[in-house]
Amino acid sequence: MWLYLLLSLLLLAPAAASPAEVDDDFEVLNLTMPRGEAERGRAAFVRLHCTSCHIVSGDESLPAPVFGPVERRRLGGPVTLKPILLGGTHMSAEQLVAGLNDQLSREVTTFLRYMLQAAAIKGAEHESVRQMYLDEVLDEVGHAQYLAHQIVLVGGTPRLAPDLTPPPSSVAEMLRADAQEEATDVKNYVELAALAEQSGLVALKIAMEEQAADEDRHGQEMRRLLG
Repeated sequence: MWLYLLLSLLLLAPAAASPAEVDDDFEVLNLTMPRGEAERGRAAFVRLHCTSCHIVSGDESLPAPVFGPVERRRLGGPVTLKPILLGGTHMSAEQLVAGLNDQLSREVTTFLRYMLQAAAIKGAEHESVRQMYLDEVLDEVGHAQYLAHQIVLVGGTPRLAPDLTPPPSSVAEMLRADAQEEATDVKNYVELAALAEQSGLVALKIAMEEQAADEDRHGQEMRRLLG
């Protein structure tokens, strides 16, 4: 309740301050303020999206922060914060790295599968499919290389967990299954682009959108070859 009162006072009243150091991390202002209104403070707390970072002890009706907590000290008790700021926007570095790593594993899985499928396909009637897979191996390797570099740039470590399930033997089954996987990759890249935009990583956002477009084109070609 006192947090809502404080917020309402800060919003409603100007104040002169002379900072007095409380500890190594925080300062408190000597403020002279009028009486606050807890309900208006609570409404402002919600309206200003303070709940995206902060938890108010004793008020379970407020939404909890999305990402994992980091406990910090403050006057009056603990506050729970999202762990990192990227590009001026609250973001979870762990979430972004995890998403990039998941897609890295998918890309490695894909180029290994396409390489094996291209080697297994026989017959003149399937030569266009074989060539398509050979061409896409290079595309998927390029995607994987870019993802690995970006993981390092955002402070993570590239980690691989590829799916080594043997590919199907039927060309039609290959194309059908791979078209579905390409659609999943499109969705993943669109989500990664949104995360990159939220964290102010413009080049990464654009690259993720471009890789989503690549995967969409791959899926379209597979569906065309299926007839």
